[in-house]
Amino acid sequence: VYKAIQDAVGRPVAIKVIARSGRDPLAVERSRIEAQSIGRIRHPNVVELFDYGEREDHTFLVMEYVGGPTLLQAAGGRPQPGWWAAGILEPVARAIHVAHRIGVI
Repeated sequence: VYKAIQDAVGRPVAIKVIARSGRDPLAVERSRIEAQSIGRIRHPNVVELFDYGEREDHTFLVMEYVGGPTLLQAAGGRPQPGWWAAGILEPVARAIHVAHRIGVI
């Protein structure tokens, strides 16, 4: 995954590149299904898909960029109490619920 700037609108984006997937029809199909799935979900805790494509031997997804610390950084590299973990997992569970409702997961 790479961070880039989408020139047309000047916004940061995340580009997920699947290297040499063009040589593997199953990898191309998995990438297409992933793009279609992400594109169907509308939820504040799921990144938005802006574009999907293929170039040479690579497929790519251009998605909303979400900055911030990693989970490890946020936890300070050490175990956290249950209430802290629950606060992290609640929005994730809500996003998964939305995906379930529309048949993505």
